[in-house]
Amino acid sequence: MTSKQHYKLAALVLRPALLKMRDRMDPGTYGAVPLLGVNGAVMIAHGNSDARAIKNALALAHHAASSGMLDVIRTTTGR
Repeated sequence: MTSKQHYKLAALVLRPALLKMRDRMDPGTYGAVPLLGVNGAVMIAHGNSDARAIKNALALAHHAASSGMLDVIRTTTGR
């Protein structure tokens, strides 16, 4: 087996895990992250966010506001 064939075999084996990792690390998947330390649901998105990322950021903000996330943070931190 030549070196090139080794690389192809390794790529075949690693492909599913690498694709899963790519999806988990894609900023458009989540859209934003909560900014902690402010009194409210504030989400920070990357300046280069596309429409999918903004849609997901809005969904995350809605979930944070409606799920009681802020109350849990306040209770946990004692504020």
